[in-house]
Formats: sequence, C-alpha cells, structure tokens
Amino acid sequence: MKKNPIISIIREARVDENRAPLTPNQIKTLTNKFPNLQVFVQPSKKRCFKDEDYSKVGAKVKEDISSSDIIFGVKEVEIATLIENKTYLFFSHTTKVQKDVNQVSQDKAIIYKKELLREVIKRKITLIDYENIRETSGKGYRYLGFGRFAGIVGCYNTLNLYIKLQQEQSLPRAFEINSYEKIKELISKQNFNKLKILQTGSGNVAKGAMEVLKHANIKQIPINDYLNKKYNEAVFS
Repeated sequence: MKKNPIISIIREARVDENRAPLTPNQIKTLTNKFPNLQVFVQPSKKRCFKDEDYSKVGAKVKEDISSSDIIFGVKEVEIATLIENKTYLFFSHTTKVQKDVNQVSQDKAIIYKKELLREVIKRKITLIDYENIRETSGKGYRYLGFGRFAGIVGCYNTLNLYIKLQQEQSLPRAFEINSYEKIKELISKQNFNKLKILQTGSGNVAKGAMEVLKHANIKQIPINDYLNKKYNEAVFS
C-alpha cells in the first residue's frame, strides 16, 4: 500500500438507495488506526448520513474522487462514472448473469449487469463484489449479506404498509426512526385485527422478522392451527 492511501465513498446511482458502505464512526475508527489514510466522500442529499457527519470525523466531502485507490459503494455503480485502473467494492450482482441468460436476454437488469462487467474488464478495474467475499473452509459462507436487522426493518415496513392500507395513514418508515427501541414502542401500540401471517425461512433475516411480530403482539401458533383454526386476533406461524 502506498504511503498515503485514499479510500472513497461513491454517491449511489440508484434513486431508491440511501445506504452507505461505511458509517462516519467506521471512518473515524479507520483514520485513528491508520493516520495516513485519507477518506473522500462524494456529496449526496439522499444518503442516510449527512455530508457534514463525514466532515466531522475528518473525511473530505468532494465530487472528484479520481485520485482514490479504493472506492466503496453499495449497489451497482453507474457505468459512465467508472474510473480506470481503480479497485471498487460494491454489490455488482454480475456473478448471477450467467444462469439461464438465454431465457432472460431481454431483461434490462441482466443486460445492464453484462454491460457493467464488460466495462469493468475494459477499464482494467479490480472489482471486489461483497457477495463473493466468503470464508474458505469449504462451505463458502458469505461474510456480507442480509441479517437480523434486514428482517427487523423489512417486517416493520411490511406491517406499516398493512396499517396504511387499512387506515390510510402509516407510521414513519424504519430509516426515518433509526431506533429499534422506538420501532418496538410504536409497533406494540398498533392493532392488527385478525391478520394472519405465514413466515418462511429460518435464518437470521427470519429471526429478525419474528422479533418484530412478537413485539407487535401478534401471537405465534402451530402450523396445523394456522391451517385449520379461526382466530379473533392477529396470528403468525
């Protein structure tokens, strides 16, 4: 690594993406551990952390990140903005392109991912896809992926949508609250009537979703009861 390495956080291209690959606190931890490290952050009005949050921990908020050594994003980077000979980390989804590609050749998303991969190769970019950072013991578990909080946020937002459909008003979205304790408090006060929910899966995401269902006072019942009995309260299995 060079004497004064530079890492950057790119502005996300997707209009619905407000996540960040590194938090201001993580930037502070990195720069404390590596004093020579410089951090650039492209300005963004939609990112979940404000530009000044990064400035306060020593990052430079600037548009031009062409001098970066490593560039971090969350989702697919816009092809036109790719910088030659750089190292990028983001979810590119390009490893999924090959499967059944002939059957979905007209799918715009597949076409875009193929073009993205071609351009990465053309511009001599090192692409590190988060999805392919895996342990090497043989099972190949991913180090980065959806976990407990994805289930918590997804379940809360889904229940919130149900509230909106029933009452034509809703609670704040999870990202607006940004507090699990507040989410639990809000969801515990709602009435879900005779709503019946069937949840599949047994991983970390499912466990997170089940936490929210229980905080919402939605009763867990056996699958046979779910299929055969009637309830006067909200239930899930």
